[in-house]
Amino acid sequence: MPQFCDLKPMAEEQPELQSIFAAIADDVQAILRLEQDDGGYIQVNCQVRGIDPPRLTLFFPPSRLPKKLDMSRPCLLSVNNKSDDEPPLIMSVLISDRTDPRTLEVMVQRRIDPATLRAFFRVTISLPIVLSPLNYDEGEETWSLSGRTLDISGSGTLAFFPADCPENEHIAIEIALDTTADKTVHCSGHVVFKRRLRGGRFQIALHFDDIEQKAQSALVATCLNEQRRQLREHIRTE
Repeated sequence: MPQFCDLKPMAEEQPELQSIFAAIADDVQAILRLEQDDGGYIQVNCQVRGIDPPRLTLFFPPSRLPKKLDMSRPCLLSVNNKSDDEPPLIMSVLISDRTDPRTLEVMVQRRIDPATLRAFFRVTISLPIVLSPLNYDEGEETWSLSGRTLDISGSGTLAFFPADCPENEHIAIEIALDTTADKTVHCSGHVVFKRRLRGGRFQIALHFDDIEQKAQSALVATCLNEQRRQLREHIRTE
C-alpha cells in the first residue's frame, strides 16, 4: 500500500485546503474521475460520507468501482458545493485506502481552478455544433457539417453527425452554448477518432487545438453548470 505520511503536513501548509473542507458537507454528491492505463478514464458518482481533513470518505453505488485501483495515481474529484450559487469544487486527490467494495478513503492534495484546467471532466450535454474547413481559397468549394455534442469538456468534445467529416485536421469548430449569438464558441481542432453508426451517421471525437481563454472559460462554465444540474437531479432521483 502506498505511503501517505507526507500528505498531512502538505495539506496543513496550504491555507486553501481549509476553505475547501469548509465548503464540503456530509452526504453531498460528488464525481470521482479514475484514470486508466490506456490513457482513458471512467467517472463514478459517489457521496461524501466523512470529512476528516485532509481526508474524505467516499461512498459509491454497488458494483461501480473497479476491482483494481491504481492508488499511486492522482484522481480528480468534483464535489457539489454547499451553496447552490457556487460551482462544484474540483480537486486533486490520492486514494489512501479501500475500506470495503463501496468505500474509499482519499487524501485531498489541492484545489484545481476549472478556468485554467484544459483536461477537464467531460460532461454529458447536447449542444449544436458545426464543423467547416479552417482554411480555404476564395472560390474553392467548401463544406459544412452540423451535428450535436454528446459530451464536452474544456479541451474537446464527442459529437454525432449525419455524415462523415471530410477532413481530419485544421477544422473550424463552432459550438452554440445557448440560442444567443454571443454565447457561441469558435475554435479550431482535429479529429481524434471516428465511429460509423447505423444509418450513415458518425460519432466523432474532436480535440481543440486553438481556443481562446475566454472561449474555453465559457465552455468550462457551461460544463460546471450542467454538472451541477445533473448532481441535483441525481440527488432528487436518490
